[in-house]
Amino acid sequence: MKDLRAALEEARRGLLDLSTRNRLLSLPKPGASRGVMIIDDEDANFVLGALQAGRAFGFEASAAAPVPDAAPAETTAGKPRRARSVKVKPEGVGTAKAEATREEYQRDDKLRVQLPASDLVRRLRDITQDARTAREETGVPTLYLALGALIWRDPATPETERRAPLALLPVALEREGVSQNFKSSCATRWGILRRICRSAKCSR
Repeated sequence: MKDLRAALEEARRGLLDLSTRNRLLSLPKPGASRGVMIIDDEDANFVLGALQAGRAFGFEASAAAPVPDAAPAETTAGKPRRARSVKVKPEGVGTAKAEATREEYQRDDKLRVQLPASDLVRRLRDITQDARTAREETGVPTLYLALGALIWRDPATPETERRAPLALLPVALEREGVSQNFKSSCATRWGILRRICRSAKCSR
């Protein structure tokens, strides 16, 4: 009986992915995956309480947008015209106010992301599309808001700092129309998944 129990435990462990490819053990670095977006300096307790109370959050870009390339100069009747810059206003997200205090933006209805507005819109669009496709094809929700992280190092690569999410909250990401803002809300009222990293290779 003991051998059978040990064999079942070994088989069970064989089904687990304990490598750093598993996002529950090691989140990708910012910008390394289109399916991961880092929220910047928000109060986790406030966000969790608001989402569980049924409140929805929008998004705002807190990184400066890159300077647009100027259009080439034009010449008409021998007189050069001044080059014109092309500005595109991204729709779907807000822009962080520089004068807002930390207390103010941690209590508003928008989540800050350290990306330019155009990149943030593209990232939100990709995440929304991927989550919808996964839900339609598998019937399983795959979109979560990670709250807190365990910082650990793999003995094989001690120079690399890794982060594992401590709590996952199922969320929905929606946009009613192209002129509307992206909104994130709690997918289940009290659905929060807690997980403790028990692998021997995880350490503070």
